[in-house]
Amino acid sequence: MFIERITQMLEMRDIQNRYCDSYGQQPYNVSSWLSSPEYAMTMRSKIEMPEINTLEYVYTYSMDKHILDGVKAKLDPRTGDEMGITFVDNGTQAIITLVNMIKQHQYKKICIINPAYFSIAQALKAFEIAYDEVNLIRENGQYILPFETLVESEYDVIWLTSPIFSTSVYHGPEIEEMMHTLMDMGTLIISDECFCVSGNELLRRVSNRDNFIAIYSPHKSLCLNTFKFAAIVYPQRFDMFIEHWVDVLTGNLPASSLSAITHFLSPNYNDCLQAYEAFMVTAHKEVIKIIQSKINVESDEIETGSLMTLYFNNLTFDQIKSHSFIEEVINSTGKAFYPSFLNGLDETFGFAFRINLALCNQTFLASLDQLVCHLSAK
Repeated sequence: MFIERITQMLEMRDIQNRYCDSYGQQPYNVSSWLSSPEYAMTMRSKIEMPEINTLEYVYTYSMDKHILDGVKAKLDPRTGDEMGITFVDNGTQAIITLVNMIKQHQYKKICIINPAYFSIAQALKAFEIAYDEVNLIRENGQYILPFETLVESEYDVIWLTSPIFSTSVYHGPEIEEMMHTLMDMGTLIISDECFCVSGNELLRRVSNRDNFIAIYSPHKSLCLNTFKFAAIVYPQRFDMFIEHWVDVLTGNLPASSLSAITHFLSPNYNDCLQAYEAFMVTAHKEVIKIIQSKINVESDEIETGSLMTLYFNNLTFDQIKSHSFIEEVINSTGKAFYPSFLNGLDETFGFAFRINLALCNQTFLASLDQLVCHLSAK
């Protein structure tokens, strides 16, 4: 069985390839998940990845406790032995591990809050787990959780993303209070926080430790994807189960993950974090200048993060679903983007797409300016 989202991505790629066949080069994609040479140079000038000398198998359960406690403490200084922690290579492995947990523990009513990473739904399908999808509502630039719908549905598990996927917007106090109410009612909240920039973890503000699980990937959040790991933080009652099944589902940790764990605990990670934030603040300011110089386009207010979503009030969701419309835009501008529906945004978000601030350089800014100018004038 093929995966719809990947098929849709390939359809977008086909459009870009047709442009390349006609014009001799690929259109510049402002949504690409890669980074610019300027960002890569910024991080290479800072990063000092530790060497790993062991040739043996390493699992979370074979690591020194001070390493586990150190990672928990850096994610949230309050977290102690009431929460377990397990390391895997990446966020996708963490998703598979938790979907298996949902299956084995026989949770029945599952809900994904969109926008969300597509792998969550696909993993649930692969394990033949039924689920609902409930969309956040965006009104006047603010995101609203449909709280009454969630309460009435009495879900066993609610899976959300923080920051909101592809936006770099973190949930505010009102939504966090709703989450606490749901957890106090017995709902297990799983929070995918792989793009969470250090210091913004929901774990720091969660008081109900019995019904909260989070996934973190500290290097992914800095757009460093060669050396990375993911940490699953969960109530202690799941510790033995997750420890057993990680052995089956994901295996031992590779040297790249071991190096990333050691790096996360080092002062150099903080240096990289500062360099990342400085780059993204500058990139964000430049993008805002472009947006403010145009009509019919807006973005979310963000404090930190590499992803933004742009919304066009003169265009429709039907247009962004239209291959012919997208192909016309690419042929007219030589610029490409990935439509918002690929990131879980439904028709209520209208015409929107994600941009990646890690691409920022003069080529990116000029391309974005041309693309936004073309779309906002339609």
